[in-house]
This record gives sequence, C-alpha cells and structure tokens, in this order.
Amino acid sequence: MADGINFGFKSLFSFCSGRQYAIQHLCLSPTVVFSIGHLFRADDSLLPCHRKCFTVTGHAKRRHRMKLTTKKIIAREFLTLTLVLTLGLVSFLCTYPYNAFKRNQAENKSTEISEKAKLADSLSIPYKSKLDKQNWFFEKFSNHYDLTGDTTFNTRDKIWKRLDYLAEKDSIKYKWEKVWDKDIVEFNKEIGFSNPVAFHSFIDKNRITKLDSSNYDSSVAINSEIALLSKDKKDNESEILSYNEQTEFGLKALIICFIILFGFRYLFYSLKWSLKTLKQKSE
Repeated sequence: MADGINFGFKSLFSFCSGRQYAIQHLCLSPTVVFSIGHLFRADDSLLPCHRKCFTVTGHAKRRHRMKLTTKKIIAREFLTLTLVLTLGLVSFLCTYPYNAFKRNQAENKSTEISEKAKLADSLSIPYKSKLDKQNWFFEKFSNHYDLTGDTTFNTRDKIWKRLDYLAEKDSIKYKWEKVWDKDIVEFNKEIGFSNPVAFHSFIDKNRITKLDSSNYDSSVAINSEIALLSKDKKDNESEILSYNEQTEFGLKALIICFIILFGFRYLFYSLKWSLKTLKQKSE
C-alpha cells in the first residue's frame, strides 16, 4: 500500500515537472501540456502512436535551427557585400581630395615659377640690353665695311673690346678728331652719334660689367630651376584624374575588396576545413 502511494506521488511529481518544463521552454500552453500528460502510461513510457508525434516535433525544432543558421549566413554575407560596396564608394570619393591636392601642387608651382621668372628677368635684363646694343653696333659696322678678310674686328667681342679700351683711356674724342678718317666719322653720324661725346656715352652705357655677367649667370641658373618646376607642374597636372579615371579607380578598388573579402575568405575556410578533416581522420 505504501509502495503504491510513493509510486503515485513520484509519477505526479514527474508529470508536474515535465509540464512546467514544457510550459517554460517549449512555449506550450498548460492545456496542451496537460493533454500530453494523459499520453503517458504508468511505466513512464509513450504509446507508439504518440511517440511519432514527438519525433515530428523534434524534426520541426531541427528545421527551425537550420533556418536560423541559414539566416545568419545570409546576414553575414549581406554585411560583407555592404562593406565591399562601401569601400568601393569610399575609394571613388577619395579621388576628389586627391585631385584637389594635385591641383594645389600645380598652382603652387605656377606661383613659384612666376616669382622666379620675375627675378631672372630682373637679373638678366641689363646684360641682355647691353648685349643687344653691342650686337646692333656690330651689325651696322659689318654691313658698312667688308670684314671678310679682316681678323682684327670681324667679331662683336673684338670690335667692342677695342672701343671699350678707347673709352676707358678717354681716347674717343681724340680718335674722332685726329685719327679716324672721314668715312668712320660719317658712319658714326649716320647711325646716330653726332659727336664724340655721344659715341663715348654710348660705349659707357653699354659696357658689360662683372656684376652684369654674374647676374646673368644667376638668371641662367634660375631659368634652369624654372624648367624643372615647369616639368613638375606638368607632371602634377597629368596626375589629375578625369571622371572616367576616377570611376575606373573606384571599380578596381571594388573588385579588389570583393576578391579579398569573398575569395580569400572562402579559401581560408576551405583550408581550415581541410585541416580539421585531416585531423579527425588521424584521430
């Protein structure tokens, strides 16, 4: 009699505990759980017809877990794809500040070139101006006199060296009035020197000094720097991307990111799975 009472209490306790678990974890209503309790026999086993119901319920739970896993995989791939598209778009947008930087470099080079060109001109103008005057005088002189067989005054340097020497010795007036023949004096008057004072002043004004030569050499060096700056400016301008080049860069970045985040990732997964499988076989 006591054993029967104990067995009854144990069965009731098991039934109540199972019903509470079903209500809390399987989300079944109390009515359904109570009905399921009647399916149990006294030996705590299931009838064959009802065992099939619980098997179907287990399959449903497994399908639910499989669906959840599939959803997680799809969500992860979607996030990865979104990241790839974002990186491609960011790469495309980064070409705009890049172009702005290159344009700023080119503008800075233009400003520097302009300043150096002004400096080079200021240094070279006195030298070039005097040289032009000397060439002008020699051209007039060589057109008036036949210098084919003359080796004394057949170049600008030679004739100007002689005139400069006479001007420094203050011999122009003496040569004009006492030594030079009438033809030379008339030639000087024809080209604009009416008297020896004017001719002497012309020689003094157009004498190239050491300072003039030094400044001219500096201007040549500056012009060499300008040539290099101009080359750098052209390089900067050529590096500015057109809209088509910007688009192409964005697409290339998109493809590279896709290969890295998808191709390499699946390759890594494959290698990891292969190593895991080989390890299982060895065990």
